[in-house]
Amino acid sequence: MDQTVSGGTPSSDGFTLVELLVAMAVLAMFVVLMAQLLESASQASRSSGKRTDADSQARMVFDRMAGDLSRMVRRPDADCLFYKNTNNASDVMYFYSEGPAYFTNTNSAGASNNGTVSLIGYRVATNAMYTNNPVLERLGKGLYWTNAASTNIPIFLTTPSGSAIPTNPSTLAGNWASLLGTAAGGYTNTTDTNCFQTLGDLVCRMEIQFLLTDGTVSDRPILSNAPGNWPTGPTFFNATTSDPATTSATPTYTTGSRWWNSSTQRGYLCTSAASNAAVWSPIGTRDVTALVVTLAILDATSRKIIPAGTAINGTALADSSSSNPVATSWMSAVTNSSFAGSLGIPRAAASQVRIFQRTFPLQ
Repeated sequence: MDQTVSGGTPSSDGFTLVELLVAMAVLAMFVVLMAQLLESASQASRSSGKRTDADSQARMVFDRMAGDLSRMVRRPDADCLFYKNTNNASDVMYFYSEGPAYFTNTNSAGASNNGTVSLIGYRVATNAMYTNNPVLERLGKGLYWTNAASTNIPIFLTTPSGSAIPTNPSTLAGNWASLLGTAAGGYTNTTDTNCFQTLGDLVCRMEIQFLLTDGTVSDRPILSNAPGNWPTGPTFFNATTSDPATTSATPTYTTGSRWWNSSTQRGYLCTSAASNAAVWSPIGTRDVTALVVTLAILDATSRKIIPAGTAINGTALADSSSSNPVATSWMSAVTNSSFAGSLGIPRAAASQVRIFQRTFPLQ
């Protein structure tokens, strides 16, 4: 018997060319999408790492400052120097404290004469290790109780007979050449570089303000609204270069008046307004309740892409000039679209500048 096999279209288990092209296109889209997701995650991770680095350094620096300031020597004959540099440069501070420090000179009288008091300071400057960008340095100069090392003993304020105004060589500013070298550059230069150690290699700007006893924030460590009502009560004198007037038959100042020498940045308190025999005493930190320190920090990765020697200051991070904390204006500056251009640095670096502020009570 003959069998007939009915014919038909033969079947195939393969893919057509169109199907292959569609599958490849879908795969390519999936790969691109995954790459974008990975890149976004990587950028988020890097940005988070930069924020973490900045946060960690700010915390470390502020903790070190808190320890030094909590041990600050606050007595009438112990000087301090909180100097407000102009032209949008970082401020500096130097004071006596029982904080840790190094003894750089040899004391022939023996280690038993090493004192518990140190000269502590903070400045933003470049050094041999960081020549391209400024860093925060801490001064820790150990002091002796004897004259075995004449430049390593505490300098106490002394006054001439009949006056309460300290002699210039007895102040930190007047004795700067003997202590550290040179006062040029707003007390940021020195020849004794061994005393300064890098504390914050990411800190590029520091500004200091003062919380006064009347609750106001000021650029000067002295009350400009002295207690009492003019003309019968104390008043405030802002002199450009002169120290307080001690002789006047009809003085306009009274007991409790304040006098501020803008040149030396030193304040005085009138303790006696006797005719032609006024007595003025250094006010020190008597009017200061707390120190307000503001830092600008830029992470190490971002610093690598900015031009060497470029300072993160200028008008973009201007000096404090009002009763408000400077952190407010700095935060507004770094979020402004013109911030990178004003500094002359890449936008990628400018976007990573972070502002930190802490208030340190002076006990």
